[in-house]
Amino acid sequence: MEELVQIRSVKKSFKVGEDYLQVLNGLNFNIIKGEMLGVVGASGAGKSTLLHVIGALDKPTEGDVIFKEQDLFKMTDMQLAEFRNRKVGFVFQFSNLLPEFTAMENVMLPALISERDETEAASEAKRILTDVGLKDRINHRPGKLSGGEQQRVAIARALMNNPDLILADEPTGNLDSKTSEDIYGLFYRLNKENGQTFVIVTHNDTLVKKMMRVIKLVDGMIV
Repeated sequence: MEELVQIRSVKKSFKVGEDYLQVLNGLNFNIIKGEMLGVVGASGAGKSTLLHVIGALDKPTEGDVIFKEQDLFKMTDMQLAEFRNRKVGFVFQFSNLLPEFTAMENVMLPALISERDETEAASEAKRILTDVGLKDRINHRPGKLSGGEQQRVAIARALMNNPDLILADEPTGNLDSKTSEDIYGLFYRLNKENGQTFVIVTHNDTLVKKMMRVIKLVDGMIV
């Protein structure tokens, strides 16, 4: 099994007034290429913080995150920005789409940021949107899309640069159960057909039971 990410003695604390709040307490685990890894735990256990550290949105107080043998936090800010743009796709509870842009334009953004050809980016965005079931919604703005459709656009955007890793933080927390099942089905298909690696924070028991592996956080530690 190929290790995509190695988490080594990762700690994360935040300054609160005169004190420090310890959120992650020395985590050690690996993320295997091609797996679907679930992260569960009570609110405040450190799940979102962990995803932010893995995706280099936040820096650990101590420890290392090794991505394909590269120590992320020894990279320059410019290298980290490129890593986030090209190697990781982020899906959050709220789609965070730009309301003035169409679905296709929202999906194209990561490619345009990485200075890919606009015509090529548009063609790729159309292909991905079709793949996630939005062929007839390509030119719709977010306000004309349902919650589930908006989240599919967000997933398509996360896939735009063909990242090695998708990090999803409560991706269906704002959706009804039927739409949630559809989104999970999409994740399973992308994992099976494309070998996409997923790390998903969720409270959904149905999803948890279908994960290849699940880690549980309690007070910033794996139990």
